[in-house]
Amino acid sequence: LTVTTSTTKMSDSNTTAAPLPKISLNSDKTRSQLVRTSELEWKPTAARGGVFRRMIERLGDEEKARATTVVKFNPHQDFPEHTHRGGEEFFVLDGVWRDKYSKEVPGDYAKYSYVRNYINSAHSPCIGEEGVLILVKLCQMTEEYDEGEHRRWDGRPEKEGGEGWDAVEVKATILDSEQQGAELKFNNSTLMKGELQDASVPLTIRQKEFFKSPFEHVFALTVESGKSENSELFESNLKPSQLTLTGGKDGLEFLVVEGQMESKEFGLHDKHSWTRLVEGDKVTMTSVSKDLYLWIKEGHLNMPEKPLERC
Repeated sequence: LTVTTSTTKMSDSNTTAAPLPKISLNSDKTRSQLVRTSELEWKPTAARGGVFRRMIERLGDEEKARATTVVKFNPHQDFPEHTHRGGEEFFVLDGVWRDKYSKEVPGDYAKYSYVRNYINSAHSPCIGEEGVLILVKLCQMTEEYDEGEHRRWDGRPEKEGGEGWDAVEVKATILDSEQQGAELKFNNSTLMKGELQDASVPLTIRQKEFFKSPFEHVFALTVESGKSENSELFESNLKPSQLTLTGGKDGLEFLVVEGQMESKEFGLHDKHSWTRLVEGDKVTMTSVSKDLYLWIKEGHLNMPEKPLERC
């Protein structure tokens, strides 16, 4: 298990074959890892002024890479139309994403929107007065599944008008998998268990489906306490080691969109922290904020991604 702030490894470029990647940052998908993006420096992008990034994982170079990044666009920034040879997906963390697509999809996406731009698709961002903050993943799609269109999902939580959430309320101190509400399984991969010390204060876990294919599964998860609005944490209402997320076959990654949590394995997962879990590894939540929102992607760490040299 690894906790990372900012580390970049430069590869050896002395070779007669094709050049090796110049940057390998947190790119070993066989290792579980936490990256607290709040501890990383905002670095300007070379492509455009007024756009800054915090690099989470990167394999490639400054111009072309397989990358996961938090990107901040200042207000009134735009980009000329460009093509994503390896595909692009992003989640809006704050502000409004504005884009110019073809006629198939209008392009104003508010906070909690999840967007997938398929392999070889083109677009031209034109950010408005709100600015925008996004989690973006580049060159991490497969050619073995044809998505064929731009797609967008509204991930607003129910309390903000969002729809399509499935809920399970954990009310009693039970861990028997035969009893509804004791545990949740997603695609037979991740697992969350909940046990409460005080059955009078229920814990509600909600799931919102985004995207699913034979190679990956993307969804959001919220953990909500029944405590009063004045309660920042409901740590006293959780039994440590009984609320967990576990990496199943081909692992998972998650980003804390809202709130924060602490785990026995990594310590603090603050807002916009990113975690990768390989198969069998887990995070055991010892405290969570009152309304925790996680963006989760699972079953993809061994996916046959489009080769980087063709992205």
